[in-house]
Amino acid sequence: MKLVRFTVLIASLLPLALGAQAVGSVTETVLGALPNPVEDFTYSADGLHAACVVADDSGYSVWLDGKLLPGTWDAVRENNLVFSPNGARFCFTGIKNNKAFLVIDGRPGAAYDDVYAFTVTFSQDGKHVAGIVQDGDGQRVVLDGMPGPKCGAVGELFTVFSPDSRRIAWVALDQEKQRVVVDGIAGPEYDYDAGAAPLFSPDSRRVAYRASREGRQFLVVDGKPGPDYDEISDQRFSADSRHVAYKARRGDKHLVVVDSLPGAEYEVIGPLLFSPVGGRLAYAAGDVGEQRVVLDGKAGREYYFIEGLAFSPDGARAAYQARQGAKRLVVVDTLAGPEYAQVSTPVFSPQGGRVAYAVLDGQQQRAVVDGNPGPAYDFIDGLSFSPDGRRVVYFALQGEQAFLVTDGVPGPAHEDVWDWCVFSPDSRRVAYGVKTATGQFAMVDGQAGPKYDEIAWGSMVFSPDSRRVAYQADSGGKRRVVIDGVPGPAYPGLDRFAFSPDSRRTAHWAREGKKEFVIIDGRPGPEHDVIHGGPVFRDDGALEWLGVRKGTLYRGLSR
Repeated sequence: MKLVRFTVLIASLLPLALGAQAVGSVTETVLGALPNPVEDFTYSADGLHAACVVADDSGYSVWLDGKLLPGTWDAVRENNLVFSPNGARFCFTGIKNNKAFLVIDGRPGAAYDDVYAFTVTFSQDGKHVAGIVQDGDGQRVVLDGMPGPKCGAVGELFTVFSPDSRRIAWVALDQEKQRVVVDGIAGPEYDYDAGAAPLFSPDSRRVAYRASREGRQFLVVDGKPGPDYDEISDQRFSADSRHVAYKARRGDKHLVVVDSLPGAEYEVIGPLLFSPVGGRLAYAAGDVGEQRVVLDGKAGREYYFIEGLAFSPDGARAAYQARQGAKRLVVVDTLAGPEYAQVSTPVFSPQGGRVAYAVLDGQQQRAVVDGNPGPAYDFIDGLSFSPDGRRVVYFALQGEQAFLVTDGVPGPAHEDVWDWCVFSPDSRRVAYGVKTATGQFAMVDGQAGPKYDEIAWGSMVFSPDSRRVAYQADSGGKRRVVIDGVPGPAYPGLDRFAFSPDSRRTAHWAREGKKEFVIIDGRPGPEHDVIHGGPVFRDDGALEWLGVRKGTLYRGLSR
């Protein structure tokens, strides 16, 4: 089908909304007629590509972005239309003469007895695709159309791509034995071990998996088996890929093994936690009434109960909540804080250098920031740091009044607050929603905006350059976007608001009656019966969407 392009200047179609900026042209590409009826309609993750199955008297075909792909099939595997993560590639399973074909980017592969549903997957970068097929009396993993070695079965019908998308691994089963296949090369044979999926390190260079022999379990790392135990679990690599740790059971005792070296034995061990950066390891161990945190191999002080263990984003610090008798406290970097009736989970600043938490002190609550208790209130919630970590905010309730407290200083008093505080990317600006008996409004940089029936929860957003702020507001049964305090046109349906990467443009979806639009810089674009995907701003600032008008699928583009 020949693609037809035409350009429409929105200014020539519809009046300019108050406060809207000038907008560039809109180009619509006719992708093709929308089939009717259709089966198994599927979209890419970004909503900018669509596929479905079309049935007629001759059989089944697959329709992709307005075109029928080559080939007619006796059947198309249900729930097996698969897009790559970026939407650029597509595959499906077609059935012909009782044989199954994995069709990748419109090209059928070899014939197999079956292609198992839900096993077809793309690598994260979309460059590779794998699926598990039945081939006679055995199974294979097909990678980019090329069959791998045949085995009795593929364990758990599951394949694993490495984080960098360059490697793949799976478990090959044969007569109660298994081998892990990495990049097409099978490793040593071990006893069958259900659920023993291979694990790649974050840098994709290393592989680990659990294996069994004669009732004993061990971890194979980079092809080398480690010490054996009655049971092992929770295996994981550190963020820097240098270390691997897992929990092991020896009789009725439990221990943690790091790089094949066993730690101390305990009655119970909690989940293993590697730091987000580097290779630090922490976990809680012991039993109720006798728990301690083991950090970098060193056991800390004993408490009755421990929870909320977490590392700072930079991995340099660790904190957790502890219970000692009837009191609770927060421990940061092995340093125990004051005891209170209750404490919240500690929150680190994005850079990791600061920590804050809320406490119940007598009958009132306080925010403790960097070890310093703040003023007392009846209730505290929403404790958070700014992106640069320099500011800390929380909502406080005192009597019948609610405040946003910034760096310990309460702001204007309100009847109630409606939405969480949102910082601008540069940390200089703050916005949140306020609720009153007669409506709701937005507070931006301490200034109250116009009142509406309702401010949509979670809709407040700053532009990437921090200069602009927008939110969605409802009034009279319709919704509008308010940008920099200026309300846009109201619609019965409105969603998917976004700023462009350079912060200069805005877009959102809207519905009026039976028609849908993309609103670009406050102005409606061409009408559609339905907008299936988008609007989405690309990295270069261009805006895309996918819509249907009078049975035809269009791809819209605005620059």
